[in-house]
Amino acid sequence: MKYRPEIDGLRALAVLPVVLYHAGYEVFSGGFIGVDVFFVISGFLITTLIANDLDKSRFSIARFYERRARRILPALFLVMLVTIPFAWMWMMPNDLSEFLESLLATILFVSNFFFWDQTDYFDMAADLKPMLHTWSLAVEEQFYIIFPLVLISLWRFGRPMVLWTLVSLFLISFWLAQWGVRNDQPTAFFLLPARAWELIAGAFAGLYFRARPHFVMPRLGGFFAAIGLFLIILPVFTYDDQTPFPGASAVPPVLGSMLVIVFANDKSMIGKVLSMRLLVSVGLISYSLYLWHQPVFALVRHRFGNQSFDDHAVWLIFLSFGLAVASLWVFERPFRYWANLRQLYLSMGALVVFMVVAGLWIDAAIDRDLTKIPSYARALKFAPADVIAYSEGRDTHMPCSGNAQSFGFNYCDFGDVSAEKSLVVWGDSLSGALLYGINEVSKEHGLQGTLYTANGCPPIIGLKNTAVAQCSEKTHAEILNRILQLPNVRNVIIIGNFEGAVTAENVKVNGQPTSITAARQQIFRAVSEIHSTTAAMVYLVEQGLTFPEPVAINYIQNSNRDGFKPQETPRERHLAMVEKQKFLAEVTDGFLTTIDFFCNAKTCPSVDDDGKMVIYDRNHLTKAYSVQMARELLDQVNLKSSGRSRK
Repeated sequence: MKYRPEIDGLRALAVLPVVLYHAGYEVFSGGFIGVDVFFVISGFLITTLIANDLDKSRFSIARFYERRARRILPALFLVMLVTIPFAWMWMMPNDLSEFLESLLATILFVSNFFFWDQTDYFDMAADLKPMLHTWSLAVEEQFYIIFPLVLISLWRFGRPMVLWTLVSLFLISFWLAQWGVRNDQPTAFFLLPARAWELIAGAFAGLYFRARPHFVMPRLGGFFAAIGLFLIILPVFTYDDQTPFPGASAVPPVLGSMLVIVFANDKSMIGKVLSMRLLVSVGLISYSLYLWHQPVFALVRHRFGNQSFDDHAVWLIFLSFGLAVASLWVFERPFRYWANLRQLYLSMGALVVFMVVAGLWIDAAIDRDLTKIPSYARALKFAPADVIAYSEGRDTHMPCSGNAQSFGFNYCDFGDVSAEKSLVVWGDSLSGALLYGINEVSKEHGLQGTLYTANGCPPIIGLKNTAVAQCSEKTHAEILNRILQLPNVRNVIIIGNFEGAVTAENVKVNGQPTSITAARQQIFRAVSEIHSTTAAMVYLVEQGLTFPEPVAINYIQNSNRDGFKPQETPRERHLAMVEKQKFLAEVTDGFLTTIDFFCNAKTCPSVDDDGKMVIYDRNHLTKAYSVQMARELLDQVNLKSSGRSRK
């Protein structure tokens, strides 16, 4: 296959937005589409290589996989090998354990399944996962396993059979992507069935280019290439984390990549731009750069925090470039052209064995004595024990064991078991964070109640969060149905992330884009049904404090620094959030606010004057403060409910 420098230039345009997006530069908010460009390039290249060999009757599946291994494994194993000691030194035990699991998943090329399975509402932030980016490698490798076998089996039946089979697979995959975006976004994002259409699009480009390597109308071809480049660049600046993706939103970068691959050449303006030495040089290290940048960024964030990362992001990008260049010339290329296959396989096998042994040793160290973990030992010197526990995800929510799995929520009773069930707390994870406190305070008041909580699923009838698979239209409808069947309920407290419920693009209400009007109507419906069926008063609680970084992790990362001050949010900012939610309270019996409880005249601190955390992550109460908030809420409920009754 003739070398095309413009393809390397296109690789540069794929990797640079990804790196800048992961570095946190908001202007590149859609930089994640670079992965989709890589998928199209990969589909184009392997289809062209396989088809050329099949035409000459010399294709070898063993040789194909050997070339893939030479191309992919050396750099990947090197990055994993270098990452292990820094993870050992800088990651807290729970995060370190998850990292070790991700290493094994990466070695087996199933990391897309691993990270898909890890998309729990309370999972570690994506920018703290050193191996997260390997999900795309796993998708490609799974495609590489299947696709050559499909081409081999179809090639003998002629090109029309190949084409129509690929068209069928393309349409099925695209439909799955669209369905997934609407119903289960993590599945659509991470798994091959909903991503295969992007690689098959590259295959179409490869088949077309083989048939017509020189477009008969150069000017028109140059125009198509320019349109393609525009379709790639525009989403980089216009998409963001709220864009439903993949599916239809992935069409512009995928189509754009196809147009550039097919129509950009040494005679077109776009081809000449993409063939510039600087872009080609970046393209040549694009794979290595893609591998290095995520571990570098994630580990620095673990050790020094987001603020320090932001202050040094430019230098960390340069460091990633330096590591990419060094690994390409010192490690990757020698392995790629190593003539002795036996030595090559032994070397790769030895690296795998070493990484597995190192992982087992670290895992045993975690189980044996946490104080031997450098990051944990360092944290013990500067952070209180409860802060460390919360940063590790331990001792957070009181468990709510009742599970209505088919509806996506948990439920449990709380309070004085000798009293009748007169109180209901209903909400998303914010209600779950309140359980410990509401249980303790209800015992003091001689109350018993039931809590219904659905993580990542604000309590609005008909609401569906496509980013949280268990949050469906039937989740809160079923909760409401259960509330209506409670015989003695007198007060219902509703708490949730209502700001996200009316602004997030991945949230739908009754199948339509979310809005203030839709949320208000559905809450009014729920309140009306409760009023018409029970004697209960219904109260809505403000969303509560929210901080830009997880409080406990931020505390550990920075508490050993001179002048460290825990996070705080301006009172005015929190007050503005409260005001935004009052439109929902107009349809309830009362709006319960905690701003005066948590905030002083100017700020709302994440850690109080006694050094106790208020919030342990970004917006969930610690156990100690869940007690105080529960007491505040029940006092307000008792005050508002005194002398009032619905029936």
